[in-house]
Amino acid sequence: MLTLTPLAPAHAEALFPIWSDWQVTRFTYVRDIATLEDCRARIDWILEHGEGVGPFVLQEGGQVVGLAGAITDALPGEYSAYYHLARPHWGRGLGGQAMALLLRHLFLDRQASVVRAKVVSDNVASWRLLERAGLHRTGAQPDGFANRDGVYDLFSYAIARDAYLAGLSGE
Repeated sequence: MLTLTPLAPAHAEALFPIWSDWQVTRFTYVRDIATLEDCRARIDWILEHGEGVGPFVLQEGGQVVGLAGAITDALPGEYSAYYHLARPHWGRGLGGQAMALLLRHLFLDRQASVVRAKVVSDNVASWRLLERAGLHRTGAQPDGFANRDGVYDLFSYAIARDAYLAGLSGE
């Protein structure tokens, strides 16, 4: 069973192999985590400057398998969700579980009005995960994301509170 645990400095050693893996971070804004000290510095910065919900360390059976959270958007009650999942855990449904837990927390505990997410067009597994979680594509930004591999379109997704709650009643 997947659990959400608030991020703490003690998670650096467990997050380092995730954030230093280019295949995990290539479609995220996590950059330049080459050493454990880089990882510690990023966690410190997040804890000092972070705005939003979480981030939460994703744990399965006590093992750290990723990170998820949401950034506060410009309007009250609006959030932008994100997640990172360790490569050995891809394809096991943990990303979907993480998004379900995060959405439940945002809509039921935080009373979110809307949750958004952005995903790189080439990250097909991620945008399909968002769609399975109930988010709908709301737009695309041509050339909206760049990394060392190239420039990509950026898809926008969203789910409103009423749509989320309607989905819960259909469970």
